[in-house]
Amino acid sequence: MNIINNLMPNIIPEAIPVFYEKIEQVLPPEIPIELFYDNAKKIIQQKLSSCVAEEYPVILHTAGTVGSGKTRCCMTLLNSLPKYQHYLFLQFDDIMESLSQYQIDKEKYCHRFGLREGLEQSFQRWELPARILGYHILEKAIEHRFNILFEHSASLQSHVDLLKNIKKMYGYKTQMIYLNPPEKVIMKRLSRRGNKDHRHTPPHYMQERKAKIEKLIPVYKNIVDVFVEYNGEDNDCSNFNY
Repeated sequence: MNIINNLMPNIIPEAIPVFYEKIEQVLPPEIPIELFYDNAKKIIQQKLSSCVAEEYPVILHTAGTVGSGKTRCCMTLLNSLPKYQHYLFLQFDDIMESLSQYQIDKEKYCHRFGLREGLEQSFQRWELPARILGYHILEKAIEHRFNILFEHSASLQSHVDLLKNIKKMYGYKTQMIYLNPPEKVIMKRLSRRGNKDHRHTPPHYMQERKAKIEKLIPVYKNIVDVFVEYNGEDNDCSNFNY
């Protein structure tokens, strides 16, 4: 199971933690580790059960700041192009929503502190466990040569290393969709999201994330097999079929 230390020692330096060693460091202290493991095993099985091993596997990695339309793009691909139905769709927020203890916390804290603060506190408690579980699912999918649709901002240098190394070591075809709508469009989306979900995203957070991504985009363009940028307001990904 520990393919980071064995088969793939340099795949994502410091980005994919060794699941069973790291999770105890970030799990809320009152949560029994066995309870989390039981929930995690069910999520892993649910995520991987419909995937099929491929001789020439593909990873499609999104890129884009918060509010750029990554989730909408992934949902468009999953719902409009049949081939993506057997891809592993990996999104860390989705992993967190699948954690039963996160749902318990969300209900408890929203009742105690109100919707916005309750969501924020629940998120802070479960963001890292969900991320670690997500990276563990990613490494298992790579190990089994599953096709992967990975929704992520691509703002980390470690994801450059991911795409380089799984291409070299596992023969993955690497693809990237860069969602880059005008900033005014992003700000409108974040405003609507805040009103609907009571989540406040400071403008500087969007801008800082965007700046990190823009520095890495030339590198991604040079290493992936397919790179497509959508920079309009709609970012309709339904024509992406490579």
